[in-house]
Formats: sequence, C-alpha cells, structure tokens
Amino acid sequence: MLIDMDNGLVTFFEVEACGFYRLKQDARELDHKFGDMTALVKDLERWLTGKKFEQTLPWRVEDFPLRVKTYCRGLAIDPDTNDAVIVIYRSVGDNSGNIHGIKVGSAVGPDEKGTIVAGSSEDGEEIIWGQPCYYWIIPEKNKIASIRFPHSSSDTPKLSSYIKDFVNNHSSFGERNKSESVRENPADPTRKIKITRTNFPYGEGKDKCNCIFKFSAKELRLKTLKEDLDQLHERITHTIIRDSITATIPDTRTPFFQIGSQILPSVFGPSGKFEKAKHVEVIVDGSPSRKELYKLYEQQAGEENKDWRNIGFKTEGANGPTTWIQDYVPESVNSSAIAVPPH
Repeated sequence: MLIDMDNGLVTFFEVEACGFYRLKQDARELDHKFGDMTALVKDLERWLTGKKFEQTLPWRVEDFPLRVKTYCRGLAIDPDTNDAVIVIYRSVGDNSGNIHGIKVGSAVGPDEKGTIVAGSSEDGEEIIWGQPCYYWIIPEKNKIASIRFPHSSSDTPKLSSYIKDFVNNHSSFGERNKSESVRENPADPTRKIKITRTNFPYGEGKDKCNCIFKFSAKELRLKTLKEDLDQLHERITHTIIRDSITATIPDTRTPFFQIGSQILPSVFGPSGKFEKAKHVEVIVDGSPSRKELYKLYEQQAGEENKDWRNIGFKTEGANGPTTWIQDYVPESVNSSAIAVPPH
C-alpha cells in the first residue's frame, strides 16, 4: 500500500536561557537559580492533561484582547530520553469573521458572491482557524528544533512566548508575585499598554531573591556555518569572483546616421555611446583570510541577483570543482528531509 509522505525541513536552535534567573537591573546578566527544560516540559504536560484544545491558551483573552492567540495541539515526551515534540497552534483571526477568502475566477470589483468569510462555525461546529507549528525539544543537548512541513508554519518567538505565559500563569514552580502597570502607547497616545510582571521568590536568608523566568533560543546556522567555513578555508587553492559591469560601446555608425540621431532620434535611433551589461569572472590564486571569508558570506547571502554575481572557491586546483558561497549550506545545519504520514 502506498502512503503519501510529507517532507519536513528541520532548523536547530541553541537554548541560551531556560529557567529561573535572579532579577537584575541588567537583563543581559544571567544568574541561573533553578529550573531546566526537562522539568519545564513535564510540568507543561501536567497542565495540558485532560484539557480541551480551547483551554490550552495560557493567558486570559480579556487581559490581552488584541493579542494573537496561541494554543497547544499536543505534547509527547519520550520516557527514555526526555525528548519531546510539541505542536503549538497559531490562530488566524478570531470568531468575529475577520478572515476572508476569494473564490478562484471571481471578477475584480465589488462582487460579494466571490468572497467567503471564515466565521466561528462550520456545519454547526465551532472552528478555531490557524496554522500548526511543530517543535522538537532536546533537553540533553540543550537544543530545540523547528520542523516545518508544507502544511505548517514556523514561529519560534511564538513558542517562546507560549512557554513564558504558561510558566508565569499556570506552572507549579512555586509562589509567584504579579504586578501590573499601564503606560502610554507611543504609536497611539489615545491607547494604553498594559504591562504585567511576574517574579518568583527564591531562597532563604541572605540568599533570598526574586527570580524571573526566561526562555530564549538562537539559531545554530551562523555558528555552525563559521565552523564549516574554517575547515573550507584551509583547503582553498583558488578564489573565483563573478560580477556584472557596464561596458561602454562606441557609436561606430556613419556620420550620416550619427547626425540623423541628433535631429530625428525616433527614426535614426538614439545618439551617443551605448552601454551594455557584461559578465566578468576572475580567478585568483589562494584564499581570502578567515575574517574576509565570513564577511563575503554575509554580503553574498543577501544578494538578490544570484544568476551571475557570486564568490566561489576551488579546493582541488584551478581545474577542480567550484563551491559557490551562495549555495554553501552545511549538512549539519540543513538536515535531511524527514518523512511523516500525511495529516
């Protein structure tokens, strides 16, 4: 029997902070007191047990009515490794029917028959519209990974926000104190911004302090890429530079046509010299320095015109194959596609 499979792209993140940290004036100073990913995931599993999907929103809608709602579709933990897979569900719109779709073939103009409004129900059953986001949590390696399928999305800041809201509002990590304040919205002075702060008392005596929960992760791509570029640098024998320049072409037509262009350009064509784009490739013996190699990658990674402009390297002499820096993605970062049954 044939089973349709989805391909997923995995992106790894290094967890820079996860747990409770002493509250300091400089938020960049991390003084970890307690809590880790394993305890966090198990406590989240405890809270999710027995809940209906709509009950997994970790904050009160009335407190933040304009905030995009994020739910949890499921959480599974491996009892041997403590690895976990969590599916968060980022809602699109709300129950007021502010999501619209247009039927293919609809005429341009006020044709309301071609517009479909996604309301709060479908065949009498209430629907929460949105997109799933899949994440793999790896406590032993201090990493998380987003897994993106054709039918899903990826929103790591939303995952981070979901975890923080759960810890601050529903976790069993001890006593917590909340304080609220209101400040003016700089973008709209007529509206106010409500700020809620949550801290967790910790310790006794001289060690007593207030902690706040932090969860942040940084994509591993650049760090791993630099390690791979270091290895590539040692083997480079030649550097190839491709660029596009503008070449000036002189007007070699007879004086009759040159004068005619000045009087009647619509008939004889434009006068003066012509400019034409020209592709240039230069091969240089040797390699740039490591610092120059990183800078070249940063510049070329955002290059819009990838048809010609590029930087390449040869590691097997002038006649060997070329590694183009725009196409250089280490295998350790861009993992192989994974196959799962269709959803």
